Order: sequence, then C-alpha cells, then structure tokens
Amino acid sequence: TNTWSSKTAAQVLGSANSDFVPSVGYYHPFGGGRVVLWDSNGEVLIWNPSTNVWTDRTQAIRDAGLPDRFVPSVGYYHPFGGGRVVLWDEDSNVWIYNPSDGRWSDRTDEVHKVIHNDTGMPLNERIVAGYYHPFGGGRIVLWGENGRVLIYNPDAGRWSDRSQEIRDIGIPDNLVSI
Repeated sequence: TNTWSSKTAAQVLGSANSDFVPSVGYYHPFGGGRVVLWDSNGEVLIWNPSTNVWTDRTQAIRDAGLPDRFVPSVGYYHPFGGGRVVLWDEDSNVWIYNPSDGRWSDRTDEVHKVIHNDTGMPLNERIVAGYYHPFGGGRIVLWGENGRVLIYNPDAGRWSDRSQEIRDIGIPDNLVSI
C-alpha cells in the first residue's frame, strides 16, 4: 500500500539544503529522468536518481541560457516535438528548454501569439498553473489568473479555451489556481 509521509526539508533535500523552500517543481525524462525544484529566489535543485542526491544546478541552468533575473512561477515538461521544459514567470515571460541543443530560449512572443490566435486570451494574462497529462493522447493544460483554462491538443495542433467545459464538470466558477 502507498502511504503519505511527512518529512522535513533536511530529510528530503539533505542538510545542506534544509532552508530551501520549493515554489515550482516538475519532472523531465532527460538524462534518465530528473525532478527539478525552484525556489522563489531562482535557485534550482535537481534530483539525480543515479546518485540519489539533490544538486544545486542554478549556475548550470543559467549557463544554458536562462537569464539570472528569471524566476519561474510555473514549470512543466511535455513530450511534444521531442520533449521540452516550459517555464513561465510572474510577468508571463516564457522560456523553453530544448534538449537537442541543451539551451533555454525566450519564446514569450511566439507562445503568447499562438495562444492568443487560437483562443483569444489576452496577451498579458498571467498563467498561474500548468501541467502535461498523458490522457487522450496527451494534453498541456494552462490555468490563467482569471480562472481561464486553456488546453493544447497535439492532434489538432492548437490551443482551445475549455473554461466552460471544466466548470460544467464541477470546477467552481470562482476558482483561481494557486
């Protein structure tokens, strides 16, 4: 049976990281799979399952193209196009990691234009939660600060605003994610 357990940061992250408080986390399969945790200062710890150790990879991620000032508020992995990690910040800037070249790229304008063109979402609406799920061929789900729910369907190759459908199955009208 699976059970929940309560552990301190020091027990999970190791005593050297006991003050680390994650604010964004995601899994990606690159390099045999990793769990990545960010704190609100932009520091990054990555779990390596081969060594069973959390490692500070802040500088390595910055060296791969992510600006020093960038602090994500949303992060997720998706498998489309060979797999990507997508990070959004509080100002709706979007940076995407491409494993084929090992670099982060600012894709803010491109992502906002595509989503806006597909759904009509205002270009400056802040995304407060996002994730990938594998059901029905896989989808990316984004929650806007005003409760808007956007879903990317790779079969259709486009985003759709599914806010009303989500509410029809029981999500409250006034729900605003995190």
